[in-house]
Amino acid sequence: WLLHYGSRVEVLAPPKLREELAAEHRRAAEVNRVD
Repeated sequence: WLLHYGSRVEVLAPPKLREELAAEHRRAAEVNRVD
């Protein structure tokens, strides 16, 4: 459900969830990259 909030949310803890969410955002950015 956190992905629903996009850039309006910052995960502070636990560190594992923070990294997982960051990785998901990186994947989304790569998929939606405009060249």
